[in-house]
Amino acid sequence: MILLFVILNSILLVHSQRWIQMQEKCLNLSSCQLNLGCQAQVQHCTEGCSVYIHRKDYYECFVECANIDFKDNILQETQEYMECLTQIIKKLQLKTEQQTNQLSVIQRKKQYEQDQYTHTGETFKILNCQKYVDYPELRKKVIIKQGIKQKMIFKYFESRCDFYIQVLDDILTNDSSFYFKWTDYAHQQNYTIFQAGNQIVNHIPNSRNLLSDKNRFILTMENFDKFKDNPYKVRSHQIHFKTYLFHIDEEVYSPQELEFFNTIEGGYWLAKDPYGSLGKGIQLFRGTQEIKEKIKFYKSNKQELLNDLQIKENRPYISMFQVIQKYLENPFLIDGRKFDIRSYVLIASVEPFVVLYQSGFIKKCIKEYDLNFEEFNEDESMKHLTNRSFQKNHENYKQEAENLMMSIEQYETYLKSKEHFTQDQIQFLWNKAKKTVSYSLLAAKKQLGKKRGYFQLLGIDLIFDANFNAYIIEYNTSAGLFMELSTHHLVIPQLLQTTLDLILDSHRQNVDLNKYWKNPNQSDLGKWEILYNEASGFDFLLDFEKVEEQLDSQLFKQRRYQQQQTDL
Repeated sequence: MILLFVILNSILLVHSQRWIQMQEKCLNLSSCQLNLGCQAQVQHCTEGCSVYIHRKDYYECFVECANIDFKDNILQETQEYMECLTQIIKKLQLKTEQQTNQLSVIQRKKQYEQDQYTHTGETFKILNCQKYVDYPELRKKVIIKQGIKQKMIFKYFESRCDFYIQVLDDILTNDSSFYFKWTDYAHQQNYTIFQAGNQIVNHIPNSRNLLSDKNRFILTMENFDKFKDNPYKVRSHQIHFKTYLFHIDEEVYSPQELEFFNTIEGGYWLAKDPYGSLGKGIQLFRGTQEIKEKIKFYKSNKQELLNDLQIKENRPYISMFQVIQKYLENPFLIDGRKFDIRSYVLIASVEPFVVLYQSGFIKKCIKEYDLNFEEFNEDESMKHLTNRSFQKNHENYKQEAENLMMSIEQYETYLKSKEHFTQDQIQFLWNKAKKTVSYSLLAAKKQLGKKRGYFQLLGIDLIFDANFNAYIIEYNTSAGLFMELSTHHLVIPQLLQTTLDLILDSHRQNVDLNKYWKNPNQSDLGKWEILYNEASGFDFLLDFEKVEEQLDSQLFKQRRYQQQQTDL
């Protein structure tokens, strides 16, 4: 802070000297110095405004003085002097803004290093703002979809003098003059007018189909399992849950549907709307009888199905019988409560394929976990679903809200203090999580849109079982970027700032993406970790699989034995 103060004072001193030089220059350039009346007017305003320390305030005072005190008798020479002064003061102000921008970025970085909750979401990139004021036509247009999710996106671009913002509406949908466009969903982009290499958009075509839609995500991974050139040991059933897909609008039963009806009995099963989010269109069943009865009814009564689908409120309930998924009955718990981990994935480039990962925060259920229920009602959902849309209905939610989320640092502290984990064991858990993410993204790789300028920020929910295996719950291609709780303030601003700084830097025109990503250490990745980098040949999953079995045995063999003894 002392260094910052010294720099700031030196800047002010230089500006004070420049102000005097500037006034002299303007006097010399104009005929004011030959006119006693002009000199008297200048002297009058100079003395009247001398109380102002800051040059900007001084100048504003001077202009106001000249325009008010001499409104009816301002001399042409005085006007010439003021015009000269106006041009020079603009340049001085621009230099001040440029230096202030540099100091502001340095200061924000320093504050963030001292307290990570202070991140504002503004860029950490030092910019040359002067040229964009001198030549505003050089600024590039950003189109952003208006909404609460985009609040931090707006804030980021408001901190960038090299861009200007337009809010997305129906008129702008077909506007092709933008440089960067951020929307909630891919269908709000217009890929037919997209200019590869000259524009950037935040959705990769086909990403939702491959990753976010629950039924198609299963097929994405199962198809990759069968791919003959698949070099990995892991398979989808090891990182996701056994799932059966049903065509409830068709009377004929597929082989997979027959397998479920003929061989599956008992256990706990989830029915999921394949396109649902926020915990909507999801229900937990004890046993399979009720599920089979519902599916059989709809497949046998197509007209009844169509009638029910006409009622909007019925659609999520009916649609959820398209995806039947085995429920994880033995989750790893925090103080008796079920939890999952919201993490983030950034596909920074499609060619070369570059994938980054960072853990976000922990989401806990408000009630303690158990499987003792007859009917899965709202009360029971609070033991099993971490979505805040459910938890908010609990009478104690307002008092408990902050406790229902944990930062990653708090989670690791819990593992060490309550579960007696070592740092090596914790790191191994995170590597298991990254393994699931890597495999699922690589499963989608070949079918994603391939144009330069595409990128995708994904939310992913992960869960550990009691044996410390990591599983994917679901992806979200339109991850919520809300700022409701303190943990959000810890995660979301730095997430967006590092993402946008990185994307805008790497996708600059005339930048070779292969060269850029061959040496990723040149960039500030923030909390992002690279999982796959086609440009440099780095593949986290291949490297991890070489040591996973040995490390798993070494780090968790004794812990699993102790767990088994406790269960006995």
